[in-house]
Amino acid sequence: MIKAIIFDFGRVISAQKPSTLFRSYEDALGLEPGTINSIMFASEAWQQALVGRKTAEEFWYEIGPELGLLNVNEVDTFRHRYH
Repeated sequence: MIKAIIFDFGRVISAQKPSTLFRSYEDALGLEPGTINSIMFASEAWQQALVGRKTAEEFWYEIGPELGLLNVNEVDTFRHRYH
């Protein structure tokens, strides 16, 4: 019998990625510090993904070009590395 269901809204339970990890991704992509956070979490795509209007895949393919990821393979490689 299920006694409780836990929802994790806005990374209350799950830990955010360390800033050094983001910085290493930004270095690899040739981006300025803070770029990944501002692109990913301040985007309309993120807001839509949070409420289920976009799938994770749709989210990544939409923001990929903003991160300098130019094709599906680059997006998929980054996406799997990020997770």
